[in-house]
Amino acid sequence: MSAETRADVTERWNRYELVLTGLPADIARFRDAARGPGGVPWPLDADHQHTTLMARLMAGAGGAPLPRHAEDLLRAIAQAQEARHARLLVACASPGGGCLLDLNRLLPVPAGLLAWGPDHGAALDWLDRHWGTREAVRQIDLQETRDPRRHSRRRLRFRFWMLDGRPATLAASLLRAWPELEVTIRSLELPGG
Repeated sequence: MSAETRADVTERWNRYELVLTGLPADIARFRDAARGPGGVPWPLDADHQHTTLMARLMAGAGGAPLPRHAEDLLRAIAQAQEARHARLLVACASPGGGCLLDLNRLLPVPAGLLAWGPDHGAALDWLDRHWGTREAVRQIDLQETRDPRRHSRRRLRFRFWMLDGRPATLAASLLRAWPELEVTIRSLELPGG
């Protein structure tokens, strides 16, 4: 896929099931490695975000000056974004986290690409080639069971939502990074849905 900005992409969320099977120690290592904050520590460009939001608001107002409360709202949004970003940076530097399948913990975005930001063509291309999506996966459920075929092995079953994803790309990347595990992925979408 050619480099394009997020604004050029029509968003569609799909539900998938990722199953990993392996020895109990390998499964435990993957499960622990997969846990993270669920975000990527991209740099925050507050001026760019403010300008983008201002342009959207002005376009919606037909180019008329914005009322005072709209400017106050923009300031409050900027403060909330900065606070959220600061929390994400701390969480990314800490072990563990609330996300059960943190792609950036399993397949980290290279530091050189992080500096360019989430809308840079090279960063988008990397995400497409390694994650198969440009966003973190969402609404993750995890079930761990014994492999019904081989009782000495364990199985992790993740169910999640992925934006405009190519799940086979994610599965191939995980298999390269975790060759000791069997990795399968399938869509949970209904036919014609």
